[in-house]
Amino acid sequence: MAIEASAPRVGQWQGVKDLLPHLWTRIDWDLRTRVGAALACLVVAKLANVYVPFLFKHMAIQMLQQKDKVVMLFNEDHEVRTVRLNAQHPARVTPSWHGDSVGYYEGDTLVIDTVGIKADRKFAMIDLFGTPYTDKLHVVERWQILDREAVKGDLERGTKENWRPGAPIDANYKDKFLRVQFTIEDEGAFTTPWTASIVYTRDPTEWAEVACAENPSGFYHDKDAGVPEAKTPDF
Repeated sequence: MAIEASAPRVGQWQGVKDLLPHLWTRIDWDLRTRVGAALACLVVAKLANVYVPFLFKHMAIQMLQQKDKVVMLFNEDHEVRTVRLNAQHPARVTPSWHGDSVGYYEGDTLVIDTVGIKADRKFAMIDLFGTPYTDKLHVVERWQILDREAVKGDLERGTKENWRPGAPIDANYKDKFLRVQFTIEDEGAFTTPWTASIVYTRDPTEWAEVACAENPSGFYHDKDAGVPEAKTPDF
């Protein structure tokens, strides 16, 4: 038996109207700045959903191997991606932000094939640099666990050409590396396929929650982050 309960609903605009005096104070300009930044993040999150391969911009990933699928958990905004193993794309794919992803193993390499990625926006882009794509986008990924020597070229090229948030990889790091090489094909945007790679190291620490606008521990670095909170309940 299922039991359903619901609270009285308040109109969305009425809810905003009720909250606005508490969020947009007349004298606290620092709080105004923070609220403005948070609202901007929420708008951007709605307009720029994260899709493959843009998804790889996240700084951390967990991969859960199951019998018929691989589930990828990303450390930002509770992003989850599912890859069906040893399956075929349906004859007609319904476009989605992660697309339809199927995978299989070639030896110790996980190969993932993705099609059906939504492109219904004026400026659809597949990375932080604004590289465009169309509904013909086809992404093939090859995931491997490798030693330092095997990923040396990737690390050197990344250090030279790309912006990196944080310090270079510890020279004394002795564990394995997880590398994904992905190939992009899109006859609607590119004249030839192109490839790129991303390398992950093993992180033994616990993830801190990262939510773009609502995470007082991660979005700002001060103790309370200026997030409004009530000391006593309103009801």
